[in-house]
Amino acid sequence: MTKAETAKILAVLAAAYPHFTVDELKLSVWHEMLGDLDYPLLVLALQHCILQQTFAPSIAEVRSAAVKLMYPPRKGAADAWAEVAAAVKKYGIYNYGFAAAMSPLLKRAVDALGWQNICLTAKPEIMRSQFMKIYQEMYEQESKDLLMPPGLKEQIQAIGTRRHISPAH
Repeated sequence: MTKAETAKILAVLAAAYPHFTVDELKLSVWHEMLGDLDYPLLVLALQHCILQQTFAPSIAEVRSAAVKLMYPPRKGAADAWAEVAAAVKKYGIYNYGFAAAMSPLLKRAVDALGWQNICLTAKPEIMRSQFMKIYQEMYEQESKDLLMPPGLKEQIQAIGTRRHISPAH
């Protein structure tokens, strides 16, 4: 999205919310935080926010609305476990080839516990609990990652990389 398009977004917010003011700093910050998104998508997200909220949305609320439009809703932990349990019954321990059809999030959660461990567990209620906890943690982390602008994510990763490479003492 261009800075001029960001200005249009802010103008719409100012029109919809009389107490919302626009200045050069606000334009720069909004553009920096939302500039990686497509303008038509942001217009839809903003319309959604305006129809739902009494007060002007924050950058986080607008970005969250845009991410929800971009990505289909994912399964909750209980539904994900139901899919895994059905696959155990249908495919068994030696046929994990069906995993290619799983969502990446579901496959990562299954792989974290191990397909054979899931299939052979003597205590399925404990395995279910462990799976749901792992899946929920991965779900929440993925949701946070989707909200972060790619440029900011890269900067944070670069800082983390530098911190792990420390000079010899």
